[in-house]
Amino acid sequence: RSWILFESRHFFVLMTTRLATAEARRKFVESVDTFLLDCDGVLWGGNRVFPGIPELLAKLREMGKRVYFITNNAGSSRQQYVEKFASKGVQATKNEIFNSGYAAAVYLKSKAFRGSIYVVGADGLCTELKEALGDDCKLVVGDEGEKYSPAEFGEKYSGENFKKIKDMNFRAVVSGYDVEFNMTRLAWASMILGGVPECEFVACNTDRQIPVGGGLTLPGNGTVVQAIQTATGREPVVTGKPEPLLLDLIDKQDGLDRERTVMVGDRLETDILFGNRGGVRTLLVETGSSTVEEMEAGDIKATHVIDAFASLLS
Repeated sequence: RSWILFESRHFFVLMTTRLATAEARRKFVESVDTFLLDCDGVLWGGNRVFPGIPELLAKLREMGKRVYFITNNAGSSRQQYVEKFASKGVQATKNEIFNSGYAAAVYLKSKAFRGSIYVVGADGLCTELKEALGDDCKLVVGDEGEKYSPAEFGEKYSGENFKKIKDMNFRAVVSGYDVEFNMTRLAWASMILGGVPECEFVACNTDRQIPVGGGLTLPGNGTVVQAIQTATGREPVVTGKPEPLLLDLIDKQDGLDRERTVMVGDRLETDILFGNRGGVRTLLVETGSSTVEEMEAGDIKATHVIDAFASLLS
C-alpha cells in the first residue's frame, strides 16, 4: 500500500507500491481515469517503439480512459508530434499533446503579450508562438551569420547604439532547444535581457541532459538556459516539467480529477516531480533514465513503479 499525504496539490510519498501482479495492475487501472504520458523512455526508446505500446493505448481508450502526451521537447510543434506519433504507429490528436513550447506560447498569451521575441530554439517552437500570438508578436531567430567579437559588439551596440536593439521592441527571450546555439546567440540574449528590464525570460525546460540511447547522454536545453542565466543574472519562468503549467493547461482544457489521474514517466527529476507537484499519482517505468535504486536513495518518490508501461494490462 502507498501512504500518501496530500496538501496544496502536492503528493508527499512515504512508500512506493510496485505493480508486480496482474491483480495489482487491474486495480490500479480501475482507479485511474486519465493517463499523462511522457514519451521517450515510456512509449519508445530512441527510434524504437516499445512492443505492445500501440495496443495498450488503444485498449485504454476502449476502456474510456483519457490519454495525454506530456513532453519537454520544444523542438517540434504539436502538429509535428501528431505526424511523428503516426509514423511510429501511435495514434494521437493535437489536443492530446502538450509540450513545453506550447506552454511557453500560452504563458505569453496569458500576459497579453505584444512585441518581439528573441527565440533560442527550433522551428517547432516558432510555430507554437505564432499560432498562439499571431500578429501580436514578431519572431527574431538565430544570428544571421553575425560573428561574435566583444570589441565589435561593443562598438555596434553599446551606448547610444543600443537604440538599435531597443527599437526592435523585444519583450521576451524564449529558450527552447537550439542545436546551433553559439556565442553570438548568447550575446544577443544577454544584451536583450540585460538592456530591456521589462523583457520576459522564458525557458521551455531546464533539462540538463538528453538521453539518446546506448547509455549516451548529450547536453539539453538546461545547459543553454544556464549559460543565459550566468551571462545575465536573470531567472527564467520555466514552462515545462517539473513546473506544473502543463498540468494546469490540461485541467483548463478538459478538466481533471487529480485523485484519478496518474503521470507516467521514466525520469524522477522531471516526470515524477511534475506529478508530485501537481497533486496526481505517479508511475515510474523502468524502461528509461531513472532507476528504482536512484529513487530509493533520493528525495523524489513515485507512488507506483512498474517494469514497463506496456505491462500495465498484462
